[in-house]
Amino acid sequence: MRKTLTRISLTIGIAILPISGAAVASVPLQAVQLETVQFNQDPLGLDEQLWKRPGGKSGDWRVMLRAIDNSLRYLKTPSAAKAYQNYSVPGVTRDRVRRSLVRFRQLLIKSPTPKALQAAIQQEFVFYKSVGKDNQGTVGFTGYFEPVYAGSRTPSAEYRYPLYRLPSDFQRWQKPHPTRAALEGWDGLGKNSPLRGKELVWLRDRLEAFLVHVQGSARVRMPDGTLMSVGYAGKTSHPYTSIGGQLVNDGKMELEGLTLPAVIDYFRTSPTELSQYLPRNKSFVFFRETRG
Repeated sequence: MRKTLTRISLTIGIAILPISGAAVASVPLQAVQLETVQFNQDPLGLDEQLWKRPGGKSGDWRVMLRAIDNSLRYLKTPSAAKAYQNYSVPGVTRDRVRRSLVRFRQLLIKSPTPKALQAAIQQEFVFYKSVGKDNQGTVGFTGYFEPVYAGSRTPSAEYRYPLYRLPSDFQRWQKPHPTRAALEGWDGLGKNSPLRGKELVWLRDRLEAFLVHVQGSARVRMPDGTLMSVGYAGKTSHPYTSIGGQLVNDGKMELEGLTLPAVIDYFRTSPTELSQYLPRNKSFVFFRETRG
């Protein structure tokens, strides 16, 4: 059976990220035999929580499916096409990565146990050791979590900052699309927004509403305690601009200390600057209710 090229980490799953070809230009990929690798934990596929969690709860393999689907969605974008055109390692193409993800998704659905998934992966996939950012194997991993924010399905004096559904006529919008400021106003309230009537949910905190745009998904705790899950439905044509980067450029923060908690703390102590900085990210994300 022809084995599939994959960019799957040996221990943590899948991450499809923007690619920097310069970091790996001169180092060839090296296949790794799993049986020769010393693992601190079981390798990919032996995570029991994919099938069954403590307390008899059903497994979270659907979360892995969503991660794969997000990666496949990214691979369809123009930025992914450009990134892989510039990728300097022969044989690593966008199509091969896509086919690897599609097959991995199929195996995840059909495998009845962690051991069955691991056996299928070992049979069909080749693992490659990352050369790292320094060509010596030094790598950095990022994590993702889905935050929970306070919100309501109806607006009130407490819940004022909306997230919006994708308009039905969005594909006919003229480009360049309206900016964030044009869509939600400089104050984020959207009083004169062309999206009036497309509100999905209202959040209590303006910065938290903005962070949902950055994260792409969130859970919203309603006043009665129930949870609503929202996920990405589309975005405007403007590129994403890092607000943290803008704070660094303006001398408000140091690059070495630039973290999400630090940015949040900055705006908690300087809330009047939200209207100055948030509109600088002209990109605007639309949402839909999802099954959490």
